[in-house]
Amino acid sequence: MVALARPETPAVRSLRSVDVLLALLALTGGLRVVSLALSAPATGGEYAAVARVFALGHLGAFPGGGVGSSPVAWWQLAGYTVLTQAFEREGSAVAAAREAMVVAAVASAALLWVLARRLDFPRWAATSAVVVVAVSPLAVSLQHGVLPENIAVVWLLAALVLVCDRERKPRLGKDFLVAALLLLAVLTSPVVLAATPAVAWLLVRRREPVRVVAVAVVFDVGLGLAFGPGARFLRPGLTGFGQDGLWSWLRVDPVFAGIGFAAIIAGLCVAKLRPIALGALLPLCLLVWPGAPLAGILTTILPLAALLVLGVVLAGLEARTQPAHRTTSGRPPFAVIIAACLVIMSTTTSWASGYTSLNLGSHAPEPLTQAGDWLRDNESGSRVLTDDASWAQLAAGGWPTGSLVLPSACTPACPAFDWVMARASSPALTSQLAIAEPAAMFGTGSGRVEIAKMTPSDDASPSPSPDVEQTARTNAGTILAVSPRIKAGPDTAALLRQGRVDARLLATIAAFAATTTVQVVSLPGVDGEDAASQPRRQAVLAGDATTIAHFFTGQRDVFRPTSVKNVAGGVLVTYPPLCPAGLLTPFETS
Repeated sequence: MVALARPETPAVRSLRSVDVLLALLALTGGLRVVSLALSAPATGGEYAAVARVFALGHLGAFPGGGVGSSPVAWWQLAGYTVLTQAFEREGSAVAAAREAMVVAAVASAALLWVLARRLDFPRWAATSAVVVVAVSPLAVSLQHGVLPENIAVVWLLAALVLVCDRERKPRLGKDFLVAALLLLAVLTSPVVLAATPAVAWLLVRRREPVRVVAVAVVFDVGLGLAFGPGARFLRPGLTGFGQDGLWSWLRVDPVFAGIGFAAIIAGLCVAKLRPIALGALLPLCLLVWPGAPLAGILTTILPLAALLVLGVVLAGLEARTQPAHRTTSGRPPFAVIIAACLVIMSTTTSWASGYTSLNLGSHAPEPLTQAGDWLRDNESGSRVLTDDASWAQLAAGGWPTGSLVLPSACTPACPAFDWVMARASSPALTSQLAIAEPAAMFGTGSGRVEIAKMTPSDDASPSPSPDVEQTARTNAGTILAVSPRIKAGPDTAALLRQGRVDARLLATIAAFAATTTVQVVSLPGVDGEDAASQPRRQAVLAGDATTIAHFFTGQRDVFRPTSVKNVAGGVLVTYPPLCPAGLLTPFETS
């Protein structure tokens, strides 16, 4: 007896589609979570956005003025961070905002799959389109950054999904929702405005003028209000993402970029795909505009290009099934098989090279996070002059926002502040960093973050030059290094002879050596201070812990350390940063 296979019911097909969709969402979200944990430091544009998001989320005004170039996007991000308490959970302010980009990427993947199915793509083609966007290193690099377009694309795809819904009884309310989604997408990022003709064309195709007019009227009225009476709160602007050129983005995945461009052009020749192709082509034309937001444009085009790639492939396969194109064997010609293999091999190679160029996992800890930790450990609560990036990091870490000063508040004169914390690429703070005393530096190049102490303007007493202080530390350290009452290893003795030890430590160790033999185990550095040419202000001393602790805690005024505690190998003595000048006057000459 032969058992016949049961026909697949609609419920079974729906469950299979749900399983496929959940797997695709897991792939998309998983890769972006990995990118979130391992990706490179943020750009200046991201830092400015995060600062505004934090201020909005805490119902405070960002002292830099306004909410930036995309108020609607920042409000959406602020809502996410408030609901999920992202700033409280994440150690980095940028990582907290990037969480929302992961959610947006997953939502875009789900909507792209549904859109493909509503455009009559078979399940394998819809799945392939989502996989391309999920795995492409270009998509990963774009979708992990704090870009308004990552959110705007979600609303654009949602509008396309609703327009492509084949409902038997059209409802005007659904078209109003389409107009609202399009308006939200454009207000989130004006780049998406170039893609809205795709929705308009799909609406016109339904040949229902009343519904087309309804969507157009609602959308136009909304834009008029946003750019008119509500411009102060709703009007969007173009945002940048660093200063990278177009090739610096496309080189991450040149094969997909080339195939996607060809698919956009070919899609114009396929009747079913023409609206989508137009929606991708018009933003693509913006790339020739000088100063165009390249990352935002590419982010908008990305899902539409993947959809068109599979759509063009399907159109080619459907053409071969027509009677005039059928072969006697029914198999694809050998040339097609070779071409498919070449595309798969080149795409795989491109993706492998692209992920290598992203340098995931090769970056040191975020310099801004390290600088914020240093300032909190040493001068918590002080008034600090910052740039946008430093403001966001310190505020998210709990620093009182009233104690954070931005350069925009320095017209005509800056409010009083004690410290400066800024990236080296912040031109507004270059002059302040030049006249302040460097205390710590983190990172290298344009991403370097500097922390400096401001000298009170009413301090009229001249201070010795850094060279004089260095000479004094070198002379005093050399005497201690050769003293029979001080035991130090080769590395520690070298630091003493090189003048790289804090004057307060030198003076107190010399005083302690007058009463007993002192064993200096090590002179550990503080992260960031060696880069700023600051002397070592910590020492691990071995011996009777009680005697050592009693001696150093008994010091007064400038010679009293901030902490004395037992550690492995001895007692750790730590002084505050930036030693006062003139403590080693007798040793200033050789």
